[in-house]
Amino acid sequence: MIRAAGRSSKRDDESPEAPIRGALAQVLVRRNDQDPVKQQMFRGLAEVPVLSFTAADVAALEELATSASSARDLSHVSRTYLTTLAHRLLQSRAHTPSHPLVGAALTILERLAGRDGVVQLGFSTLEVPTALAPALVDALLPRLNAGHQRGQSRGVIMLAQAMGRAGRDQPKLESALWQVVKNGDAASESQAAALLLAHHGEPDQVAERLVHASPSLPA
Repeated sequence: MIRAAGRSSKRDDESPEAPIRGALAQVLVRRNDQDPVKQQMFRGLAEVPVLSFTAADVAALEELATSASSARDLSHVSRTYLTTLAHRLLQSRAHTPSHPLVGAALTILERLAGRDGVVQLGFSTLEVPTALAPALVDALLPRLNAGHQRGQSRGVIMLAQAMGRAGRDQPKLESALWQVVKNGDAASESQAAALLLAHHGEPDQVAERLVHASPSLPA
């Protein structure tokens, strides 16, 4: 049903009659089914053409994430399918960071993060034009910083790694990395320091500041 809805949906169709809308409604109706049943529905959502989803689906996707994450029998496989769905939504809308589906994707990842608060962004490289980098940082960083300390550190590092060159000279991202250096665990601290050195045009200045900020870092 869900795959058929995805195939028959038109790109960016926000009408109430869009097939993907009906499929999401059916998934929500069956939110209390046992995990093996929901697992197949989550797989279908993770595999449909991602541009079938529009801003009209945000409320349903967020409601689905909330109900799924609170289920006691949520399996690793079901969690993986929902995470894949969120990653595909993020990737597909990275060029429009203010799109509501970016927020929906982050909500899914936040709900699945659990107690450790680590939001798994799920991309090693995020192809974003430099001109769009500030908007993407503005969209993602506040959500990453809202979690637990460990989650904040890992989320900031994953974002900086994924953005690569586009993340350079982004003051807010740089400031967040400095906070990881000051407050993160040893592993996160070292990763943040390496990113600051790689992203900055004056690595000697960064190295000197790092020594003062965290004497525990290797020279």
